[in-house]
Amino acid sequence: PAGYHQSSQGQASCLPCSPGTYNSDVSQAECKTCDEGTMSAVAKSTSCEDCVAGRHQDMVGQASCLPCIPGRAYKDAGAVDCDVCTQDTYAATTEETACITCDIGRTTNGASGSTSCTICSAGRFGASCSACEIGQYRTGGDDGTTDATTCIKCPAGYHQSSQGQASCLPCSPGQYNGEENQGDCKKCN
Repeated sequence: PAGYHQSSQGQASCLPCSPGTYNSDVSQAECKTCDEGTMSAVAKSTSCEDCVAGRHQDMVGQASCLPCIPGRAYKDAGAVDCDVCTQDTYAATTEETACITCDIGRTTNGASGSTSCTICSAGRFGASCSACEIGQYRTGGDDGTTDATTCIKCPAGYHQSSQGQASCLPCSPGQYNGEENQGDCKKCN
């Protein structure tokens, strides 16, 4: 019957196909091996099943599929391997079917295959963790007190002449500025 085989003539019975193999036809000498991306978990299988989304199998003749590891995902059934999450995306747990895009103000710091995103470093902000402009700043930390989606304008009396800074500098004695968002202070007359 299907799901069985017998390679020796004159035998009284057939042998069941082992897990990882199958036979969809009757009167077969050998069982067929499941392809990559598929598996058969039980003996006497008449077909192989595709690995479900989030799982894969890169070897032939297997009885199970393997979970996509953190940092990898696959959305379709029948995967031979899981896709590596690209830069600024992540998969935190096993068996993920899709990589998740980092929230604005978070990054994988240029890495692929990440399991999490980190907050932009001090002086950086936004979707690509760009440097804060001249006259602006952003403090660091991931304690919920800083907003990594935007930079803060330096207040009047302060300045910042460099991009990507974590603070503003006060105007030196004998200098002033009466406006926010300034790169330099002016000399007093």
